[in-house]
Formats: sequence, C-alpha cells, structure tokens
Amino acid sequence: MLTYNELLTEVKQRPPTERLALLEELAHSLRTDFTATTNSTPKTSADLGWPPGYFEQTFGSLRDVDLERQPQGEYEIREQID
Repeated sequence: MLTYNELLTEVKQRPPTERLALLEELAHSLRTDFTATTNSTPKTSADLGWPPGYFEQTFGSLRDVDLERQPQGEYEIREQID
C-alpha cells in the first residue's frame, strides 16, 4: 500500500491528462466506499454482543440511588524527577 507522499509522487510523474483521469478514478472510488459505509444499516445492540433488552432493563436503574463522591484524601508528595 502506498503512503500519501508516495502516491502524490507517483501522480506528479504522470502527464497532466493522465493525472486528471487518475484523480477522477480515485475520487469516484472514495465516493463509492464512503457511500457504502455511510448507507449501511446501523447495528443493533444484539449485533454488538449485548444481551437482548440489556439497555432497556438497566437504563436509569440507579436513578433513585443517592450517589455521592467520597473524599479522595490528600495528594501523595513524591520525589522530584531530574
């Protein structure tokens, strides 16, 4: 696989008409790939490995619990690194 700079060098070595055709082909290929990716159906939570109904059963389950962050203590004083 070519890196960006290698591809650019390769394109610049071509005659202008060939460059244009190559860049149009690359743009078409990228548009096709992008369209195929963005138009794909989103995966469900089950497709991603979550048990059926997991989020519906757990969402908001701590709503009535009064959560409070406990004191974190003092920072540890460490030696300076040279």
